[in-house]
Amino acid sequence: MTSSPAKVFLHVGTRKSGTTSLQKSLLSSAGVLADHGVHVLFPDRAVARVQLMAGLRRLRDHGEEAPAAEAVRGLVEEVRGHDAPAHVLSLETLAEMPRPVTDLVVGALADFEVHVIVTARHWGLTIPSEWQQGIKSRWKVSYADFIEAIRVRDEQAAGFLARQDLGDIIDRWGALLPREQVHVVACPPRSRTEGTLFELFAAVVGFDPALLGSGDVSHNTSLSLAQAEMLRRVNSVLGERLQLSTGEYQQAIRRWLVRRSGIRHEGTSIAVPDGFAGWVADEARSQLDAVRTRGVDIVGQAEDLLPPDEMRTGPISVADDEVAVTAIETIADLADRYVADVTELEGKVARLKAERKRLRAELRQLGK
Repeated sequence: MTSSPAKVFLHVGTRKSGTTSLQKSLLSSAGVLADHGVHVLFPDRAVARVQLMAGLRRLRDHGEEAPAAEAVRGLVEEVRGHDAPAHVLSLETLAEMPRPVTDLVVGALADFEVHVIVTARHWGLTIPSEWQQGIKSRWKVSYADFIEAIRVRDEQAAGFLARQDLGDIIDRWGALLPREQVHVVACPPRSRTEGTLFELFAAVVGFDPALLGSGDVSHNTSLSLAQAEMLRRVNSVLGERLQLSTGEYQQAIRRWLVRRSGIRHEGTSIAVPDGFAGWVADEARSQLDAVRTRGVDIVGQAEDLLPPDEMRTGPISVADDEVAVTAIETIADLADRYVADVTELEGKVARLKAERKRLRAELRQLGK
């Protein structure tokens, strides 16, 4: 009797659909899942970026096939190296990969039963989240210009559309697969206690969701519109300083300014702007129609891919004086945080000096 091939589940996105918490949970539960026949591929996203994504981006950005082929060989070897009936790769940056990359990845795994999982939320949630995430990644585009680019689907919105247009993602990642092996998970509201994202994901892969731990607390700090606009202006003033490629921006802005200085969500979170709710609802219905037309497996409640009838909206911009107040509060937070950090560091130094003194005294006693 011929045994069934192992299953490989490629969770390719979308971004801002609970992927961070899901990946942290998979990482913290990798050992337990392995004991139950589920092998988590590249649970560390930093490793995945080096071992897989760097090569795939070379093909996407420069047409270089050799680095991508080598990266995919590493993925296949990782699958073959673990005798498990199911393997899971969760990496939301895969969603935006073009057809040459998706065909390479899926084709290389032809000896296995490949499934693609797309977790998704409606654009009423992802548009504000994507813009905020972009601002924390050195973007300089205003919220108004970002939304207009999506609305007219111009080049400035190409990244968003590659990551969030469900029909396009299905077409690229599902081109070589039977429809029943492409799964779109409609992410439920976080308030739902049954049919949660973790439960839906586990049902697709085929394991008990109780095996998933909570993982570490996410560092996706939520900003108000005024805070995000202040940060956008900081990005513009930086010029060529603090580049992402060197890690300086992440250290100075994400870890220090956003997380450590006290920038935090204290008011109303960023929402779809007033006057755009009807357009977002139309886009959501088009997205859902695109999924249904393609005949793929919809997991969860399809209506969760639609915004509520009474969608919360908010401003599209903030006044200069509100940005100024936010900047002043942030400077005060930075000053306060600096003193607290210096005091903490001085305490550590004092304790180390005391420990050094004690050890030297013990050495002198041993030498007598």
